Amino acid sequence: MIASSLVLEKPPEGASQIAAKFVVPPLKAAREIGAYLGISEEAVWSVQMLGARAYRHFPLTKKTGDIRIISAPRTHLKVIQWWILDSILPAATVSDCAYGFVKGRSFIDNAEAHLGAKHILNVDVANFFPSIVPDLVFNIFSGLGYSNVVCSELVKLTTLDNGLPQGAPTSPAIANAIFYPADEKIQKICSGKGIKYTRYADDLTFSSQHRMPDEFLVEVEQIIFSIGLSLNDRKTRYMGPNQKKEVTGLVLGRDGVAMERSALNAARGWFHSIAVSPSAFGNEIERVRGTISLIKSIGGRGSAKVLVQGRAALKALEAAH
Repeated sequence: MIASSLVLEKPPEGASQIAAKFVVPPLKAAREIGAYLGISEEAVWSVQMLGARAYRHFPLTKKTGDIRIISAPRTHLKVIQWWILDSILPAATVSDCAYGFVKGRSFIDNAEAHLGAKHILNVDVANFFPSIVPDLVFNIFSGLGYSNVVCSELVKLTTLDNGLPQGAPTSPAIANAIFYPADEKIQKICSGKGIKYTRYADDLTFSSQHRMPDEFLVEVEQIIFSIGLSLNDRKTRYMGPNQKKEVTGLVLGRDGVAMERSALNAARGWFHSIAVSPSAFGNEIERVRGTISLIKSIGGRGSAKVLVQGRAALKALEAAH
């Protein structure tokens, strides 16, 4: 949320309030966002003109070894993007199939939706955020009732290098809105085939009690292609009745979802090292708390013993600092 010191006590005349049905604020130009934030219109306009200079760029190595470039907005643009996220994007329609970056849902819920399935198919959208072009973003804002001028300016404030920047708070919500037509089409064909479908960001999961026909994946790929995106064939995985089943990084078991054993073992070893030499991990206290919270929220087989070690590590850190 935007700090209260940046928000006007009274929004500009004619501004709509959030009601039972979300109504977007009226804007004749994107620079009018400044009136809601208590900054000048010129400040918003200047941020809009900065382009790549409004971001900090740094590489992030993925588990696969590939490099992902994170473009994090600098302070002024980030505040504007948070306002767009809070004040405009909730009006965009998001499918019930979407679990990523949706309030009240998590990657745990996404995995739990497929418990008990005998067959699972997991596919991944290639270059998800960078492949969402400005024209698609323009259509989202246009669909919310904004003029072409405002839509063009909002696109400048939320896109970078002809795609959605990975690191901007607005990118996940915009991506969910753009994916809505595809989600609904995919859900329609799934419902006719007895298949369960969920999507967590760029990760699409399908499950059923029977083997999914080969042509099913072709249908899904055609729908994805219709909105200008494509699948990453390297990440397509089938999991059958006698195979371990994983969804969004979690293992599906008879008694619920659980973390991968390798992840639990890594956490156990890390907690042990901290408990033995807490002074060497002085800057890790928040990370330890976060890891404990994550393991606790997931639960599942093997988590109880690791949590005991985690609490011991946290106690040692607190005592040492």
